[in-house]
Order: sequence, then structure tokens, then C-alpha cells
Amino acid sequence: MDKYNYEPVSNPTLTPEQLEALRRLDAERDAWAAEHPYATAGEKRAATNRYNKALRSYGIDPKTRKATGGPVEPAKPDTEPAEVRFGSKWAALAVAQAMYKSLSEVVATKEPDNLRGRCDAELKEMFESDDPRVQKDKQPLTIGGVTVGSLSVVKTKGEDKDTVTVCDREAFERWACENGFATVHATVAFDPAMRNPLMVSKRLKEIFVGAEVGLAVDVDDIAVRQYIDETGELPDGTRMDHVHTEPAFKNTTIRVDQQKVFEQLAKANLPSVGGVVAALTEGSE
Repeated sequence: MDKYNYEPVSNPTLTPEQLEALRRLDAERDAWAAEHPYATAGEKRAATNRYNKALRSYGIDPKTRKATGGPVEPAKPDTEPAEVRFGSKWAALAVAQAMYKSLSEVVATKEPDNLRGRCDAELKEMFESDDPRVQKDKQPLTIGGVTVGSLSVVKTKGEDKDTVTVCDREAFERWACENGFATVHATVAFDPAMRNPLMVSKRLKEIFVGAEVGLAVDVDDIAVRQYIDETGELPDGTRMDHVHTEPAFKNTTIRVDQQKVFEQLAKANLPSVGGVVAALTEGSE
């Protein structure tokens, strides 16, 4: 027995074609409800919107289930199928991988020209702005006025430290040599015009003709730093500087509530991503 009475006498405002359309649409709606007992509120609203839209296309008021008096047009097929199915788990895997590859190109980091890169660049610009009205370190992600996630700045750690600066190199090297923190060795700078000075003559005095001889000082910076830490004394030719570094932009991190996104898409009557994901997750044997 039908759930509703579709005889013409029970609803004289509908034509036989409208009654048949009403019967068919009701059956499709009930079948969908039976096949999706765990549908989310968003998916149920989307299904109801499709049902009401189809009724109106036949000139039937969804609330009164009577003729509206408007033009009767054949129902237009939905662009979104009522249910997404895949022939096998192998087909589901292929679709999932293709979707993953396509979407990963959109949200991949370190790609300045993709969607994620453009959003990162704009948030970085706002973070580094001197205008307090523009400056921010977090951007809410909203769909239809509902916040479904956020894009946030990851900052470097600011620093406050004391560092030793050499302000008189000659005095510093002299101190290092006198206190055993440096080694001295000779240097020879040959005339660039001499292609191979060692082949000029076997006699040592001729090898160094046209060359400049000097001394080089190699300071053990690690040992000097340890000496300063242990004694608190500064070497000659140095000073202590305090360095302060503000936190700076490093990268971004994104967080999204998947279920909220699916619900907002359903409210906007957009393709049900949740339905596709559910079909891929469940797969088919």
C-alpha cells in the first residue's frame, strides 16, 4: 500500500502527470532515507532541497503538495548523483589517488603560485604589516559565515643574548697569542704572473723572487668563548653587545574541521564531498 493517496479524487488540483511525478519523487526520497540511515544533518538537508526543487519543477508546492498554478516543466536531472558508487575497491583506490594528487597540488607548501602559496603570502604580508588594523597572525577560514578552520603563522623564536664583538682585530690577536689562544704561521703570496713558481729554480732564494711573505694568526674562537664564560673577562680589542631578535615569520599551519566543511557545502547545495569520501572509505568488494 502506498504511503500517500495518489488518486486524482484525493487531490483534484494535480494533473495525472503531476500525481505520477509526486508518486515517483516520494518513492525516491523514501528510498534514499532507507539507504542512508546514518546521513548527517547536512546531507539530509541537501536531499530535502533536491526533493523540493524537483516538486516545484512540476508545479507542485512542497508544503501543501498541491498545484502552485505555475508552469509544469519536466524535472531536470540533478548534477549531483544521489549516491556515489565504485565498482570495486581497486576503482575506489584509483579515484582516491587521482583526487589526492590533484588536491595536493593545490595545497602543497613551498609552491608560491598555488592556492596555499597565495594565502600564505597574504597572511605573511598582514603579519609583517606596521598597520595595527591589518596586522594579524591568524586568518579564520569561513564558509557561508561559519568558521570551519584557520590558517596560522608559525614564528621563529625571538632571542635575547649577549655576544662578544671584536672591535680591534690587531689588539685581539695580540692578546690571543700572548695567552695561548692562537697559532702563528707564515704565508707566501706569489706574483700572479708566475705560472708555477716552484719550477722557476731549484734554489730557494729564486723561488721567492717576486713573492710576498707574511704572518697569519689563527685564533681558537671556541677556547676564547670558554675562557670568557669561565672568567667573565673580555679579551683586549673586544666588547660585549646585547642582541635582541623579534619573532619572525617562518611558515604557516592550517587546521580544518572536516565535518563542518561538509555540512556547509551541503547547506549551500554544493557537491557532497562527504558522500564521495564516504564511498571511497567504505569501498566495494
